[in-house]
Amino acid sequence: MPDDSSALDDIRLYIVDTAKFESATFIRDMDLIRAFSAGNQYLRRLESLRTAGTHYYGEYLSQGALKIQDKCKSVSAQAMLESGLASLRPEFGAWGQGQNEWANKVVRIRQQLSSKKEQQQNISAEQAEAALAVSQTFGPVWRLPVAINLLPLLPDFNFREYDSSSIVPYEEMPEVSRAQ
Repeated sequence: MPDDSSALDDIRLYIVDTAKFESATFIRDMDLIRAFSAGNQYLRRLESLRTAGTHYYGEYLSQGALKIQDKCKSVSAQAMLESGLASLRPEFGAWGQGQNEWANKVVRIRQQLSSKKEQQQNISAEQAEAALAVSQTFGPVWRLPVAINLLPLLPDFNFREYDSSSIVPYEEMPEVSRAQ
């Protein structure tokens, strides 16, 4: 496996609005892996990792060039870190250039999140503000969906006791204003 020494400015998270594409534009990676794993040892190992549950990321693929302009938002890992991503989980701040440990770190974080051993509490205002600061880098259209997906990463997040009205002033959210 190649050593990825990419700069954090060159590593980007893309959020794609799949509703803006024709039906059947995307296929689950596992469907392709399963279709071709019988003849390829690497794909058999990858299938085994993915079906074990810990290394499955829900990836989708598309064939050929995909025109994503005006159908997605892209933010660099560096921008997310600078906006406070590491304050959500300390593990996010420990990424070194040239290290290829991301898959194992994701597995460790998933194990921690699924563990029932930790006492869960309501999130603090500082944690909510950190999630919102990171989500701001994705712009107004994606701010709310990104924030919603970041909050459960907090070590002490408890969805059942969560009061969403305490995250930000209700009237300041453009997503809410447009819906009213």
